[in-house]
Amino acid sequence: MAPVRQRLTRVESRAQTRQHVLDAARQVFARTGFGGATIDAIAAEAGYTKGAVYSNFDSKEAIFLELLSVHMARELDQLGLLAQGGHDKDALDAWLTTMNSDADWSLLAIELQLHARRDTSFGAQYAKLQSVHRNALAQLIARLFAAHAVEPPGPVEDIAAGMMAMAQGSALLRPPMTAGESDPAGRLIKLFLDALLNRSP
Repeated sequence: MAPVRQRLTRVESRAQTRQHVLDAARQVFARTGFGGATIDAIAAEAGYTKGAVYSNFDSKEAIFLELLSVHMARELDQLGLLAQGGHDKDALDAWLTTMNSDADWSLLAIELQLHARRDTSFGAQYAKLQSVHRNALAQLIARLFAAHAVEPPGPVEDIAAGMMAMAQGSALLRPPMTAGESDPAGRLIKLFLDALLNRSP
């Protein structure tokens, strides 16, 4: 006898629809860019009506910010685990080696930066999320320097900002990536950190 399929509650159904919209939007944004993406295209990709999309998000900017928030939350979780290790540079190196290995997200990251510069409201919200991410990375860097008994050459927030700039700049300069390919920014950041940690007193 086939198992009885339980009906989703209203909250569960709404959450499922929202996730499907986000997944579809991610594909559409990566494929056509922010300017080329439309709510109609996102709805079609998700298999929903345009009304179903608008019942969850006010605009495509709102979808874009939610995608960024989810991505950064995932990275913050990873950074938190690394920070708990304190001095485990091998774990940090492993994270840097695999960072930005999602080719679709790398394209989205470029779109996010460009749109944040063109839209004041979106840019303010984008900057707020970036600040949270930078502070979490700065905490990890502070722990890393302390574990190596090395005094940072400047504010750890500036070092974190430098690492983020390397990652973002690399995304703009590199050729298109294939799925699973490692981001060369990881190698650059590892060289940068090694130089700071092993510099002469």
